[in-house]
Amino acid sequence: MAISDASGYQFAPILVGNIKGWSFWSVWRSRFWQYDLKFQKLNSSFLPEWENNGLTAMLGLDGDVNFTHSYPIAEEDLYLVWEDNRSSKKIFMVPHHGA
Repeated sequence: MAISDASGYQFAPILVGNIKGWSFWSVWRSRFWQYDLKFQKLNSSFLPEWENNGLTAMLGLDGDVNFTHSYPIAEEDLYLVWEDNRSSKKIFMVPHHGA
């Protein structure tokens, strides 16, 4: 099952959420030796729901992110949280509202 048809090299999928409701994958997409952190919602048939290959949470990383989590707060709302594990060690959160 492909969860993204974006061009470029994709790697390091991480399943967050759960099978009964929200199911998300984070996918790195290579572009010019940089990586974008993307999330996709899978429906109960495990098919992608969001257009444009999912939600882009962060652009232009060098590939070092840890502890990717999602926290559903309503039917179509959630927080996405991750650590940029480069030398600056920053924590990021992106709210997502609606599909």
